Amino acid sequence: LWVVRIPQNASLSRKHFYGIEIPAPLLWDIDSPRLYAAVVTLYHENGTVADEVCSRFGIRTVEIRDTEAKNDEFGLAGRYFFVTA
Repeated sequence: LWVVRIPQNASLSRKHFYGIEIPAPLLWDIDSPRLYAAVVTLYHENGTVADEVCSRFGIRTVEIRDTEAKNDEFGLAGRYFFVTA
């Protein structure tokens, strides 16, 4: 569980971007679609919950390799497929 605290003097009229690093993530795969859940909770100053949203996501690689053959290769999670025009 990671907690990112927004400073109290942060402007509510601006967008704020925060990132976290997931050490040794379990990668999403075609045969094993591992998913994570990101939960964002906003609190009132008195500590009660103002709003909460949850979003599920997977970590994977996507790649297109240019080959000398007529068809390029599309890679998803380390597996490659031919792309035809």
